[in-house]
Amino acid sequence: NNDSIVVDMKKVSKISSFSYLPRQDGNLQDMTDAYEFSTSVDGEHWTTVKGEFSNLRANPIELTIDLESARNARYFRFTPTRALEGHGASAAEINVK
Repeated sequence: NNDSIVVDMKKVSKISSFSYLPRQDGNLQDMTDAYEFSTSVDGEHWTTVKGEFSNLRANPIELTIDLESARNARYFRFTPTRALEGHGASAAEINVK
């Protein structure tokens, strides 16, 4: 699966966490429960963390992931690596703080 959501924040900001809100329509299609989250200052060199969201099927709420250390980034990229059902990528919202 190579579907990614890439965001250009237009300026460099410090990011210490990100959140994922899965689709809220009751459909599990393309809802991701394993991911890669990457940040970049220049859009070419990326720092990536990998992880999983637990219990999304039973409790599809917004989940916040704290990064090990805050980092400067202009871009962030969210890449699903496993979906509950289907093979695509979906999200109601992805936010960074």
